[in-house]
Amino acid sequence: MIEILSGIGIAFILLIILSIAIFISVDKNR
Repeated sequence: MIEILSGIGIAFILLIILSIAIFISVDKNR
């Protein structure tokens, strides 16, 4: 159970970092 929660947490953090990186790249292109 703990392993699953930690895996979801890591995936969630990676998703946030990816979305922020995309947002910054789109913001720079304007």
